[in-house]
Amino acid sequence: MKAVVFHFPLGEARNKNLRIHLGNCNHRKYIPRLLDLIKSGVIEAYQAFDRQEEGWLKVELEHAGK
Repeated sequence: MKAVVFHFPLGEARNKNLRIHLGNCNHRKYIPRLLDLIKSGVIEAYQAFDRQEEGWLKVELEHAGK
């Protein structure tokens, strides 16, 4: 398997006074429960996005690979 190298422009982020927090998440543990909560309506983020309610912000991050 070929390794993928990803470079993040840390200098540009620092120049814009952005704060970056990194860490690992045990997503395999949490995702199934979160999906159940969303499906049951307990977490209604998706419904709020669909209704375009104020105060909600949806963000999509894309890799701009070379």
